[in-house]
Amino acid sequence: NTVAGFEDNFDSYTSHDLPPCWNKIIRNADPISFIGVEFKGITMYAATSNSAADVILVCPKVSTLNDASYILKLDIESSNVIEVGTVNNVLSNAVFTKITEFMPKGKEVSLSLPYSGTDQFIALRMKTVDPASSQYAGINSASWSTTLSNNEFSLSGMTYYPNPVKDVLNISHVAAITSVSIYNM
Repeated sequence: NTVAGFEDNFDSYTSHDLPPCWNKIIRNADPISFIGVEFKGITMYAATSNSAADVILVCPKVSTLNDASYILKLDIESSNVIEVGTVNNVLSNAVFTKITEFMPKGKEVSLSLPYSGTDQFIALRMKTVDPASSQYAGINSASWSTTLSNNEFSLSGMTYYPNPVKDVLNISHVAAITSVSIYNM
C-alpha cells in the first residue's frame, strides 16, 4: 500500500518482526546482523561488518517523496553516521540513492529531502566503518508528514537537529543562510 505520510512510535509492536509496510535490506553483512523491533523501537545492528555492508531500513511506500512540504522526523540514537536516501524497491537488488547523511547527536532529527526522482521508498542506511566492532542504531519513532509553509522560504534542502534543543541547534541548507531567528513559544 502507498501512503501520503506515516507516523510510527513502535510502542505497540512486541515481536521482533518489523511493522507492516516497513522492510529491511541486509547485504554483505555479518550473518548475525539484523533489523527488527526491540525495546519499543527498531534496532539496526551490524555485527563486525565492513564498509561494504548494507544495513538498510526501508520506510513505508509514500506517494509524496517529491513534495518539498514534507519532513522526515526521527527519534534516533546511533553509534554511526546514518545515510538517508531512497530505494527503488524493497528487494535485495534495490538501488540505494543517498540524499543526505547525519550523525545522530541528539534524539530527534528533522530532515527535508530534496528529491525529484521516481523512487517511492525512504531508506535509512547505517554507515558501517569498523569491521572489528558491532555497530547499531535505535529508532524510537519515525514520521513523514507535511509542514507549515510560507512563500518566502523553501524547507527543501534544510536539515536541523537536535529537536528538542538543549544548548546548540545545528542548521544547514543547500542555499546560503544569511540570518536565523528563533522564537521560544
